[in-house]
Amino acid sequence: MAGYAAFRFSLCNPACKLYSVRRLRQGTVSVVLSPEPVLISAIVARFPFKHNRNIFKEGRPVGLDQLRLLSLSHWNYAGAVAQGELVVHADWADEVVTVFEALFDGGFPIERMEIVDVFEGSDDLSMAANNTSGFNCREVAFRPGVWSNHAFGTAIDINPLVNPLVDGDLILPPEAEPFIDRSVQVVGGIYAGDVVTQAFADIGWGWGGDWTSLKDWQHFSASGG
Repeated sequence: MAGYAAFRFSLCNPACKLYSVRRLRQGTVSVVLSPEPVLISAIVARFPFKHNRNIFKEGRPVGLDQLRLLSLSHWNYAGAVAQGELVVHADWADEVVTVFEALFDGGFPIERMEIVDVFEGSDDLSMAANNTSGFNCREVAFRPGVWSNHAFGTAIDINPLVNPLVDGDLILPPEAEPFIDRSVQVVGGIYAGDVVTQAFADIGWGWGGDWTSLKDWQHFSASGG
């Protein structure tokens, strides 16, 4: 496969634990074992030039050759296996693959995973769509001239609609207000000590849910910021 830096896949045998996630009316998650084998895959490829239209800005801190496009198996909200796309820095590609393998094995549901070019580079639109994303050549919100960790491909936001950023009265995305009470666990929510926070901790990434000045429950980054 020309242009591909790596390809890995695993075929779970019928004896291994496979998880099907079902959404209940009250917004909780039930996990049931499936007897059927499931093929899961992770493909690490060079980021194709065709996708740079909306997510590359003038003065960008990284180039195409420093990014990798990941095609990752994940559970969706319907309890089915889906294939999503995520862009990260090449130095972290293999580690990020291990994170999403852990999320898959743990039955964690991701509603949607598309590169932000689909949303014309708009973080607001991506968050409102509950889209899990990585690289986006953008500045830190409300800090003009300061590149976000996402602009380096070293940050990932997961299910942002149900894991919002909260800073006083500011809620991002604004549609996420029903999900700011973290004592109520919801489908796709991220909570201290769960499979998501542990998987990122295992590769040394920090979580915005641990911040004290504000909370960004969707956000994980290599720098911790």
